[in-house]
Amino acid sequence: MTNNFEYRTLELPDDISLPFFAYGIFKPRQVAYSKIKNHVDADKITAVKVNYLMKHRDGVPILVDGENEYHHTEGTLLTFRPGHEKDAYYTIARTLSEKLYEWKIIMINGKRVNALFGVNPDYGSDYIESRSERVNFNGKNDPFFDDALKLIEKNLNSNNHSSGLEPFFELQMNYMLLWSAIERYSSIKYNKSKGENNRRFAKQKAFREGIKKFEDEYHHPVFSTDDLKMREFDANDAFKTLNYYYTFRCNIVHRGKSMYNDYKMLKTAADELLEIFKNILEDTFNEK
Repeated sequence: MTNNFEYRTLELPDDISLPFFAYGIFKPRQVAYSKIKNHVDADKITAVKVNYLMKHRDGVPILVDGENEYHHTEGTLLTFRPGHEKDAYYTIARTLSEKLYEWKIIMINGKRVNALFGVNPDYGSDYIESRSERVNFNGKNDPFFDDALKLIEKNLNSNNHSSGLEPFFELQMNYMLLWSAIERYSSIKYNKSKGENNRRFAKQKAFREGIKKFEDEYHHPVFSTDDLKMREFDANDAFKTLNYYYTFRCNIVHRGKSMYNDYKMLKTAADELLEIFKNILEDTFNEK
């Protein structure tokens, strides 16, 4: 049976010996750079710009074919270490969708370079309103990684949480928004099934270190409404702990938890997961 997620991914470019023009999620300090970092020749990382328009579709940037002196996009020219080219391009190709991107060769500073262009960029894509973002993409400014987390933190720190259904429903809404941000991050970075995205998310150093910070706190077990099995917090098992946090999310979706004594459990999970995710984003967008 064909894997639907691999089916959506790209093929390798025709010439993998060429450098790669990164202007989106594979730029240094962006969501997916860590996946190719070990393949990059650190001495040959160069900031460059090209005369192509950048738009966005589904929240990620796409380059529009057709050079135009009135538009330019800034990015980074990455040269891969000898013997690492295939692994680097395989990682890039398996992260991105063939429905969204296609490979083209362009000239930068007199050199042939592989670059990713949007497929049918006039359909389903939009111009980027911010002038700076239109020229230089920065995923750190994604509303789910910025405004949404600020709103969640503000709500969690408010004094409105008390007994009653309304505060509990508000807490559930904040927790679901937090998971929407996490799932957006994971789907952009990994492009796998939801279960595999979660598994890889849990393997991140910042997540493993984050849960260690809370290992001395009491975490009441939670039971899944799907299989009635107990999920527990375990600071020594990152994936098990992520499933613990994820079970709260699933229970909200599947039945809408309304037990007052669940409030403290959910509040604890929300506070902890928000702090961990903020640290993951900080590591991601500061990684050189």
